[in-house]
Amino acid sequence: MVLRIASDAELKRLKDEKTLGASAATRIEAELKAIDARPGPATQRRKKGKPRRPQSEAELHGLEACTLPPVMPADILYQALVRRWGRFATGGEVVWELEPFTDSRYRLDTALPRFRCGVEMDGWQYHGKTLEGFQKSRAKQMFFCRRGWLFFQVSNDQVRNELDDVIEAIAEGLSYQVRREVSLKRLPAGWSRIIEET
Repeated sequence: MVLRIASDAELKRLKDEKTLGASAATRIEAELKAIDARPGPATQRRKKGKPRRPQSEAELHGLEACTLPPVMPADILYQALVRRWGRFATGGEVVWELEPFTDSRYRLDTALPRFRCGVEMDGWQYHGKTLEGFQKSRAKQMFFCRRGWLFFQVSNDQVRNELDDVIEAIAEGLSYQVRREVSLKRLPAGWSRIIEET
């Protein structure tokens, strides 16, 4: 579960409703107090009321990351990939939510587009509850493989219990791929698309 807490009042309401545990609330309160007390640019200090969104990629990189560890397997996997290969936007390899082809609406959860490598969270709750969901997942995998992409399907359990092995498997797969130069275009929905590949 991901929560965006816009004010102290909202944090109090979440505590009162028991949506947020006491331990998590205490940690969040401590982080918010530390942000309020910190000197520095206005973009790094918390403002009262509605939070202001970063206006540019450069401003976004100037913000400090949340010190609370991620709990969602997709976020854990993405952060592990970024630690190993870096974010595409800052010269690394990893992209969150990539729609690589203009002739298909298929989208990857995480990708290393210069290596034509896609990583999908493939939990039963998304792809295995119905025969149709299972068949769509296999069709997507076949589509990417036909176009020369490595296609890793990773379960929540693998991320929680075998993350190092998952990262090493991806690294080994990349060692067989040719690295290409690609340009990405940011789409309004928040994901990216390959616009040029050499």
